[in-house]
Amino acid sequence: GEAYANFRVQAMDILHEGLTDTKMDKRAQGAFAVALGMMKDDGFKKPLVDILADRQADSELRGYCAVSLGMMRAASPDVLKALREALKERSSEELRLQCAIGLGLLGQSDAVVLLLKELEEADTQNVQGQVVIALAKIGDARAIKPLVDLLKNAQKPEATRAIACAGLGLIGDLEFIPSLSRI
Repeated sequence: GEAYANFRVQAMDILHEGLTDTKMDKRAQGAFAVALGMMKDDGFKKPLVDILADRQADSELRGYCAVSLGMMRAASPDVLKALREALKERSSEELRLQCAIGLGLLGQSDAVVLLLKELEEADTQNVQGQVVIALAKIGDARAIKPLVDLLKNAQKPEATRAIACAGLGLIGDLEFIPSLSRI
């Protein structure tokens, strides 16, 4: 009840202070950004949007802010604008991926093309997993064939193929003859 509400307010204030503490290591600030996203309280989205929109800010920190905004499910015009603008930047592939993931978490289908390209080129299972989750959140049928191809590719590690299978299950089978039943 009331004790939890007080604790939550204090925790949110601490997370906000950590995010905006410019003396702190950028990766640590990023952890505070992600924690704010996990709390799903869009009352703290403005500092995240401000950092994401600041082209002079550290690109890794900006990427964490992008994912955090997606986790908040804060699909307001200012959030979508900041994510789409940062997605267009060519300075950091990691930032572009994180923005695509943020858009994916918000169900924005314009991130699908970039996410599919990233899925094809991703060299770690961590990145592949993030991309698959973002694609699944969007639920776009364009993701089914690439995920099926990844699942069927015996050259890929089992964990990667399992991620693809999970992604297919999360998307739901939108085809007349379901892909999952043939696999």
